[in-house]
Amino acid sequence: MQKKILVVEDSATQAAMLVRLLQRHGFDVKHVEDGKAALDYIKNDRRHSIDLIVSDVVMPEMDGFELCRTVKADPDWKNVPIVLLTSLSEPDEIIKGLESRCDSFILKPYDTRNLILRLNALLGKRRKATRSADQERLAHAGAILAGRSAPVPASAAATAATTASGIPIRFAGRMHYIDSDHQQVLDLLISVLEETYLESRQLRDRQMAQHRSRHEGKYLREILVAQMATHPDGALVVDADGVVLYANPPAAQVFGVDVDDLAGQRLELPVADGTVTEADIPQSNGNSMRVRLAVSPVVWEGAKGHFVSLHSQD
Repeated sequence: MQKKILVVEDSATQAAMLVRLLQRHGFDVKHVEDGKAALDYIKNDRRHSIDLIVSDVVMPEMDGFELCRTVKADPDWKNVPIVLLTSLSEPDEIIKGLESRCDSFILKPYDTRNLILRLNALLGKRRKATRSADQERLAHAGAILAGRSAPVPASAAATAATTASGIPIRFAGRMHYIDSDHQQVLDLLISVLEETYLESRQLRDRQMAQHRSRHEGKYLREILVAQMATHPDGALVVDADGVVLYANPPAAQVFGVDVDDLAGQRLELPVADGTVTEADIPQSNGNSMRVRLAVSPVVWEGAKGHFVSLHSQD
């Protein structure tokens, strides 16, 4: 049987992407635009068909934290897992999530594979918790029918004890008393830790890729310079404005100047990538040299430039 997920998201674009993703993974999905619309839908859902709620945090009318608090305060809906999509831009959001009794945080922009794994894990825990609660209630009812003393089921007793005092958590120099059970707090903190790890790993991967790109670019540039230095034809590397970044000795001979004098000069040459043409290159002595000029793209010191080949036609 398909699990039904209620998506609460005010952005039409992000909602459409999330709904398509969840449907592609076999979920029955209902979308509403904000927290108030979500509460209206839940109140009219007399069959309690919603298995899980995925909500954005920042929304008009009612944000994700308030929606979560309201749902968790309803005895008929308190066991429905709620996942909040957030940027976690402020540390206080963790405390707000704990106080609202949400079940999991997922950072935006989210990794689609991680999102689906997290939702399936929460749905699995809910099935297990429901079976356990049903077994406790059956045992309790059986004890009453048999005339034996019937202690309060363990899960209910634990919930009552927690509600009476709250779980003390010191955060940012303040003591907070969280009205959630220990497992829910642990699950939420683990989800925050996992999301933070994933974000740091992605950042580290990007940094490593940038470092590798710079290293490989430098190595390839050295090879290119070595090849151009011994090439019989003129070879230039120019930036987008035609300023010479590198010139080999044959290129300097084409212009009738020293290599050092050519570097940093802005040349009036056609430098559009893919250009292949013949051109008369004016020399410093007043003469000119006819060359076959070919331009191709190149990355030089991390920036896009142009490689210009100059083959003498004289």
